[in-house]
Amino acid sequence: MSETIEILQENNIAAIGVKDEENLVREINGAKYAFLAYNDVETANQKKVKNVDLNIVRAEIAAADKLADAVIIMFHWGNEYTHKPTARQIEIAHAAIDAGADLVLGNHAHWVQIMEQYKDRLIMYSHGNFVFDQNWSRKTSEGVIGLYQMKGEELLDYQFISVIIEHNSQPRLATENESEAILKNITGQ
Repeated sequence: MSETIEILQENNIAAIGVKDEENLVREINGAKYAFLAYNDVETANQKKVKNVDLNIVRAEIAAADKLADAVIIMFHWGNEYTHKPTARQIEIAHAAIDAGADLVLGNHAHWVQIMEQYKDRLIMYSHGNFVFDQNWSRKTSEGVIGLYQMKGEELLDYQFISVIIEHNSQPRLATENESEAILKNITGQ
């Protein structure tokens, strides 16, 4: 993990969700965006990452909301290999929005999960895989790239570009039929 953070920093890419790192606030097209990230999955590097403690998450979101026009939260959470979020994911996502988050994005399931509108805010529970070596099933070879267009705190538009992972973890754009099947997982149909 230390090596990854170092490589990111050498390439002017911010690492978020790491203990002792400040939350990231960036000005983009005249608006300030705060980016926060948390882990809710047991990992070997738990000592280095910001784990979900709802009281801390709420406080950090509220503080970020005072510094930025929009707060975007990313979570590593939930159960692997399922299209439906857990009750805990839903609880955390709703608490984040109640605390002031404007967009909640998640990953870890290795499958594309549903999205939800909560209090006029978007929650994307899992984007599936993108560059990953889980080629043993079709579901673990699927993912979406989320494009989120915001103006301040308002999410103007969003779309998902479907991908299929092939040949040593290489994503390619999904065909129209493949994309249709993948996107059904987002709407729960």
